[in-house]
Amino acid sequence: MRAAVTAAAWLVTGLLALAAVTGFGAARAAAGILEPIWPRPEGMAVPGPSGVPAGGTLPAAAASLPGGVQPETPSSPAGGMRPAPGDPLAHLLSYPDLVHHVQERTGWPRGRSGDLAALLIREGVRSGVDPWLLAAVIEVESGFRADAVGSSGEIGLMQILPSTARRVAAAVGIDGFTRESLFDPAVNVRLGAAHLGSLLARFHGDEVAALTTYNAGRSTSTDGILYAYRVLAVAQRASSEVRVAWAPAR
Repeated sequence: MRAAVTAAAWLVTGLLALAAVTGFGAARAAAGILEPIWPRPEGMAVPGPSGVPAGGTLPAAAASLPGGVQPETPSSPAGGMRPAPGDPLAHLLSYPDLVHHVQERTGWPRGRSGDLAALLIREGVRSGVDPWLLAAVIEVESGFRADAVGSSGEIGLMQILPSTARRVAAAVGIDGFTRESLFDPAVNVRLGAAHLGSLLARFHGDEVAALTTYNAGRSTSTDGILYAYRVLAVAQRASSEVRVAWAPAR
């Protein structure tokens, strides 16, 4: 009980610090990452963005994904400092930097950039994937275009195939999924993060293997391996500019 109270106090402290630095509007947006952290009964869903269920725990059907959906902490490709997926405070404090990064890469207004940054942090915490890695995947895959459609039928920010998205949606308990759902950034990032998280679990935190499979469907594809290193280079370059204290990579 004492540990839970201490954790809550640190989270509140982080929110107040964020409010002092960026304004209470940004703090309220970033506070959305707390939603999937607090435990709730198994299978209980809370409406998330665009009506997508946002339960703190994933339903039993998620076990159908390769390796499950509870990934281990990924290692840093360059041995540097990376936030631990289980450390929501570190991710929360990175919010202003992530907003700035999205704004620089897209030219969007700060409000729109903040919405995406909060979404990346929330889904990163939920799926155990570094939000900076999610941002790098989006940059490489779609150039931050929610309406992007790939040559093989991949859709949206994280360029997910409808067949893959349908399987992941069923696993995480999203009802009423359609192909058009992938044009919704909240749905796209929710499913993309869950899929990448399951791959990280399958490959025991090996980001190269997980990203290669995310891109090519198998971990031995030469083109997929090149893609993986490109994504990791983008993520490393972006996150190396962060000025907050990160948890050491495990």
